[in-house]
Amino acid sequence: MKKITTTNSTPTNKQPEHTANLDRQKTPNQSVQAPSSQIIDDLQKSMNTELLLKGSVAHTILPIDPQPLIANELPERLSKLIEQLFDSETLQALIRKGMNVPQKGAHHNESILMHGHIDLIIQSIDELTNETPTYEESISENAKQHIKNIAHSENLKDRMAKKASLQRYALLHDLCKQDLLRITRTESPEDQTSDSTPNPEQINLDEFMERVINASFNTEQIYSAETVEKYMDTEQIEKIGYFHKEEGKARVNHGAAAVTKIKKDFHELTQHLDPDIFVAIDHHEQAHNFDQIHTGLAHKKFEQLTNKQIDWLVTASYIDTCGSIPIDKATPDLSEFNNLVSAIANCKHIYKAIELIQKHALYTASEKEETKAINGYIKTINNTKQAIDLEKAWSYLSLKILNPVYKIKEFQNAVTKSELSDAHKALVLDIINADSSTNMPKLKQLGRQLKAEYADIRPVLEDLKQPHPMPPLEPNQ
Repeated sequence: MKKITTTNSTPTNKQPEHTANLDRQKTPNQSVQAPSSQIIDDLQKSMNTELLLKGSVAHTILPIDPQPLIANELPERLSKLIEQLFDSETLQALIRKGMNVPQKGAHHNESILMHGHIDLIIQSIDELTNETPTYEESISENAKQHIKNIAHSENLKDRMAKKASLQRYALLHDLCKQDLLRITRTESPEDQTSDSTPNPEQINLDEFMERVINASFNTEQIYSAETVEKYMDTEQIEKIGYFHKEEGKARVNHGAAAVTKIKKDFHELTQHLDPDIFVAIDHHEQAHNFDQIHTGLAHKKFEQLTNKQIDWLVTASYIDTCGSIPIDKATPDLSEFNNLVSAIANCKHIYKAIELIQKHALYTASEKEETKAINGYIKTINNTKQAIDLEKAWSYLSLKILNPVYKIKEFQNAVTKSELSDAHKALVLDIINADSSTNMPKLKQLGRQLKAEYADIRPVLEDLKQPHPMPPLEPNQ
């Protein structure tokens, strides 16, 4: 494998400054004796990858265009992984350069430079690919299963292959942050107005580095965590995002940009990657969209994804969350991640309920009517903002779609045989026939008007509120 030579590399035992020292509580699956180190070493050599222990930090000098040289502390194990996992020296240099991306804002309090974020992700990958995986305490069992499908195997060689795949993902997923810095500054009180909003500046990493190196306080022209932090304080930088948005154009997100760049500029690499990695790279920040359990949003964004792609998406979101320490916190916050997983589970239960209806031919309306009914049903589920199991999904679906089909005739017959006046019978039937899926409020209002006359059809009306019986599930469903 080709190696890239780094100039002026001086090992040191100093750990990276500004990186959160996390002593997080993990939940192991079980206690199992670890395999011998010799077995692991032999496997790693044959696969051209390693189980890397926490190493020392290398003080690395990296060139940029134009001169001068810049200094940055890069964890030695990250430097090794970059060389071991990628043959292209051009890609190696690009990944190394990306480690210098500055971090500021609500989501990244783990370090001033991005290598701290990547280092924590690599730590999480180590924990997930141990013989006994460990997880953050607040993770759900459902999320664990998604992650196990990507990260775990009882076979050691398979597990090491999965580990290498996850490590490649980790080093590639933020590749284009360096192209898409979006800087927001804090306005001084005299510049603020009642309707003023921050005006972000969109630059790339080369421009940012040059500004730090040429800052008046930076007499030695050094780019490091310390000089970046001082520069951001001096410039009153409040937050840094990693997307560009031009008026009248689509927003350019760094995940999607990385997928495009890898496929275009490093096409040969794609032949050696799990193709579903690209779904993970594209969607790795989706958890930020789930401040609540948005089932409809999950349906809209992920309906076309395969089960394996969903597993990759959840795994990528989890390790990205584990590598991100929110402001004013000492550990990762999994609340948005858990909402994402619950929304995906809701969709799974919805799709299974729909599958049961279609499999047993319980709904025979036209495809257009069925699609309309199902979309309306999903909207109803989304409004609940809560996790639902298959039984609950079936109940919602039955009341929305099946009951009007199966119970409406029974109700119509009860109305016809009731003691209601002909005028009231006609009124009730008109309400039912007009829109059988939304008739309950209107019928309740009519019931209050009819009072005693309405009593003899009330039991049948109440039955409309009960779900149609769910068909039996096949074994292992």
